[in-house]
Amino acid sequence: MTYKFCFAILLVFRIFAVVKNEEKKMKKVFQSICAVAVITLMGSCGDNKNQYKINGTVDDDFNGQMVYLCNYEELNNPLDSVLVADGKFSFKDTVVEPWMAAIRSSNAMVATLFVEPGTITVKPDSIGGTPLNDKLHVFNSSLDLTDIEEQMEEYIPLYYSAPNAEARAEAESILDSLDAIRINRTMDACWKLYHENGDNLLGLYAMQTIAHEGSFTFNQFDSIVKAASPVVAKDKKIQQKLEQLRNIEHTSAGK
Repeated sequence: MTYKFCFAILLVFRIFAVVKNEEKKMKKVFQSICAVAVITLMGSCGDNKNQYKINGTVDDDFNGQMVYLCNYEELNNPLDSVLVADGKFSFKDTVVEPWMAAIRSSNAMVATLFVEPGTITVKPDSIGGTPLNDKLHVFNSSLDLTDIEEQMEEYIPLYYSAPNAEARAEAESILDSLDAIRINRTMDACWKLYHENGDNLLGLYAMQTIAHEGSFTFNQFDSIVKAASPVVAKDKKIQQKLEQLRNIEHTSAGK
């Protein structure tokens, strides 16, 4: 009886020790699982925070065509591509710093936009969904050139079908006047946008348009660039414009 009792006591202690040991192991496993879960969750949150998605809608004419996501500075080097189906396309990735982009097909520009975290919606007549793109949409909506464009579309055929030099010169004069109005409206709107956003990509977008549409000497544009923020002053297109004006000055008569 005593032997069996002692054996039972020893067995109980043995079982207790095994259980405690297993509890320690399970505790370590549980802690490891929790640590992995936390790290995974943190990584997932980080990805979501920097993730962007572009949901696009285009005319049915684009169905079956590829559209390309490009850096605005390098339109001939696509970063991503997707096939348009049912008038829709989508791009998805992560972004560390916002950048200016363009979406194009093989023969047409679809949209100019800013790639930044969030869901960006691209439609034929609008763009938005994120802070910079919402502001870009407001700017594009405020710069209404429809009336000028319609008049220019009316006179361009008249210029090419003019029956004589006098009629062609008249049509050309009207087109020049309309284009001058277009440029003035565009420049006024872009200068306003630039002064309000000179330290971000909207300001860069405005200055690139100003550089393209405006007429400057090298010294005039050089002064603008020197006073600009780094995001504008170091931009590739802005530097190319500056170099172009420098070359024109050096090759002009008397230089």
